[in-house]
Amino acid sequence: MTDWDQTAGFIDAAESALGPLDVVVNNAGVMAPAAITEMTLEQWRHTLAVDLDGVFIVSRHAAERMLGRGGGVIVNISSQLAMRGAAEFASYCAAKAGVLGLTRAMARELGPDIRVNAVAPGPIVTPMTDATFDEELTRERTSGLVARRMGRAEEVAPAVVFLAGDGASFIHGQTLHVNGGGVMA
Repeated sequence: MTDWDQTAGFIDAAESALGPLDVVVNNAGVMAPAAITEMTLEQWRHTLAVDLDGVFIVSRHAAERMLGRGGGVIVNISSQLAMRGAAEFASYCAAKAGVLGLTRAMARELGPDIRVNAVAPGPIVTPMTDATFDEELTRERTSGLVARRMGRAEEVAPAVVFLAGDGASFIHGQTLHVNGGGVMA
């Protein structure tokens, strides 16, 4: 999703196999801990390329097709860290905050034909967090949550399904916080 032509080709192939694109969920992400004073420019750029540029590239190609057919839905996955920040995760926090700004801008520009919203999960058990979180970081990330535990993907999915469905037809440019009470906005 960080390569312009490959993304366009992927969307073309998906539409050939599955039919017109109605919903896009931008859920790809990377997270690599590094103190801001030790982070390399390459680490910074890689995280922003995947976590923010990828959302733009996929959305850009999808929106063009959706507008040509009269509409669709884009749901972007951000993070509670877009609002909270986190030591040693500056690139991730910056990218996910950018996703929220991009979500609102796209909602204003593409609406009413394309609904664009975001979901901001808290710490969720995924292969990415399994690779990044040790016991201490898990304790740190969950201690400030009302739920006092890591979330599960199946607790985030219903928010995405809701935003993609007709029940959210009057919701544009919003962020649903599915984070165990880590951010209350």
